[in-house]
Amino acid sequence: MRNNFQSHFSSWGGIDWPCLFGIIVWHIWKNQNLFIFQGITWTVDEIIKISYSWARQYFSISRISSHKVIGLYLIAG
Repeated sequence: MRNNFQSHFSSWGGIDWPCLFGIIVWHIWKNQNLFIFQGITWTVDEIIKISYSWARQYFSISRISSHKVIGLYLIAG
């Protein structure tokens, strides 16, 4: 676990491990609240898949927002 925190990238397709870890923990907390208040629960597989999807979307958006869009062309900024 210590190595995972010290590493900035995981083997999950280059997703930043601290970000992925935070998203997973948030989804576990959300799952707990869903169970307590609505009687709904997610499987571990669902939590991991959803968290990974969120992390991928976050990194794809952060890469796009680091470029300026002019017309149909992206210019590094």
